[in-house]
Amino acid sequence: MNSSKKTRKLVLASVFLALIGVMTVVPYTGYISYSPMSIEITTLHLVVILGAIVLGPKYGALLGFFWGFTCFLRAFTNPAFILFTNPLISLVPRIFVGLAAGLTFSRLKRTKLSKNLAAAITAAVGTMTNTVLVLSAIYTFGGMIQ
Repeated sequence: MNSSKKTRKLVLASVFLALIGVMTVVPYTGYISYSPMSIEITTLHLVVILGAIVLGPKYGALLGFFWGFTCFLRAFTNPAFILFTNPLISLVPRIFVGLAAGLTFSRLKRTKLSKNLAAAITAAVGTMTNTVLVLSAIYTFGGMIQ
């Protein structure tokens, strides 16, 4: 890989990392909540998935790690999200979201599928990876469901 491609990937990764950081702290962008002590819907997985599509699985895992780390830090500021102070719940599933999305897209782009269809399938895989792994981690490590 030549120098300009490395620089391009580094700049894009920095933009995605900054976007994750900003969306984490700006209300109703990265996390959409309906009431202070209720469940939140996240949109940050879309940034990680898009970054994994554009940059590949290695950077996807990095973006997922950063998302998980910001989620981990955020959990200490709100008692409603105390379960996410466990890195096995907040960090590990988010790394796998970026990795799974990057690997899925890199495999699908080798097929005869259009890039748009490959990206849509990748988005579905990344979203399901986030949902299944986070809920499974909460069930396994959170002691929330009896």
